[in-house]
Amino acid sequence: MPPRLVQYGPGESWDANGPAPALFQKYANALVRYIAKKSFDGGASSVIFEVSNEADIADSAPENWSDTNPSAYTLKPLGSWGRWLWWMDPAKYVLNQWPPLQSHTMSNAEDPTLSYPYPLHARRLPRQLLPVQKVFSQAIVNIRNELAANQSYNGKTLEMAGPALVGLSFNYYPGENLPTLEEVFLDQTFNPLADTYLAKFNARLDRFSFHYYGSTDGTGGFAFFDNLVDKAKAKLDALKINNANMPDVKLFLSEWGPTAYEATDVNHSHKGAAWTAAFRSEAVKKKISMGSYLIIGDGQGDPNITPFLGQASLRHKVPHGDSPADYYPKPVANLFKMYNKMSGQRVQAALTGGAGSHLNAFATWDGANSTANIMVYNYDPTRVFGNNISTETPEGISLEVDNLPFSDGSTVTIERYLIDANTSNLAKFYSDPTHPDPNLQRILLQRTINGGKLVLTGDALGLGVVLYRILPPTVVP
Repeated sequence: MPPRLVQYGPGESWDANGPAPALFQKYANALVRYIAKKSFDGGASSVIFEVSNEADIADSAPENWSDTNPSAYTLKPLGSWGRWLWWMDPAKYVLNQWPPLQSHTMSNAEDPTLSYPYPLHARRLPRQLLPVQKVFSQAIVNIRNELAANQSYNGKTLEMAGPALVGLSFNYYPGENLPTLEEVFLDQTFNPLADTYLAKFNARLDRFSFHYYGSTDGTGGFAFFDNLVDKAKAKLDALKINNANMPDVKLFLSEWGPTAYEATDVNHSHKGAAWTAAFRSEAVKKKISMGSYLIIGDGQGDPNITPFLGQASLRHKVPHGDSPADYYPKPVANLFKMYNKMSGQRVQAALTGGAGSHLNAFATWDGANSTANIMVYNYDPTRVFGNNISTETPEGISLEVDNLPFSDGSTVTIERYLIDANTSNLAKFYSDPTHPDPNLQRILLQRTINGGKLVLTGDALGLGVVLYRILPPTVVP
């Protein structure tokens, strides 16, 4: 909440004809304009705005919460660093109430006898997220039109995304035969006949955004993720049938990572890389347009604060007071380096693994550089999220690459990059007294082409990822 608006109270209490609504829209316009121009002038081709973050779980309880003394409940003050649910007027609900009186239906969202809106509550949409979303959506439209007159911004895109929820309502609302908060958000955004509020919150939305961590599904594969995506797609498809002006809303995974639990080694070991390789293939299959890994580095800024080794970040920061810090790549960062080497177009990768195999593959062919890239990953969820600590037997790999445009008898070099329990692994760097290099490790192999075919046998992979880059005979790194 901008400090200038604190004097007008929570957004719900603003006089529609008073100065606050216009000031807030002016603030939103100025903020979007500044960020868009700063980004575009700096070379960015696209800017995507989200104005909420996990509003289904944020501000999970009042200050001083206990189940025995509700009279002590208070709220953080309004302001830039005050309470997250700043739009909602506390005068329109009963703060000091326990057990809480709650409702998960939109038709009761304005009931003033309800308690504080604890996580998952439907009131968090119409009385917090949706009104702010609409203001910034209008700001996106305003600044998009404003910048369209400037030729230097031709081809630049400015988009609105939301609601960036964690999907928690999927665990509860369907059991009550109610739509999830994500589905309600989309209905209120695009349906002029939406429940209770009709077109009040209708606004532009370019990307449906959500958050997901592998620990949500755990040993269950990707069932939760698939269900969330399928329901969002179905809702968008249904809304578009009756709304010719509705844009083609893309799916945007605006925060993700292997696990939300930082006390484990998943995020900084080969376990996280194995999960990520499997998940990336699943995300591509479900047509996720783009995504954003949680954070680049886990340093907290203050050199006296120990960085979170277990955080879903790409680099681990080791501060040294006033001296320069050291940065070490986590295995997921090494995996992304593998992906960056996989130029070209995706091609078929067929596996003939036996029963119980956990291997899978992803391949590309770069015709311009005559390079084949084959990634093989071994992902066993029981070893990442379960209690399977039995001795692992790596699975054998026999690789056959057909239709290579190389002469019979020619020799090609294969770059082999590996992430596993012992290689390119930050967890191993810390647990092994010899501190093996946590950076992505490469070895070179050579094989002979026969009939346009390359065959590589004798390799094996446990939990982890291996990338083979088959270079043309003329290239020797």
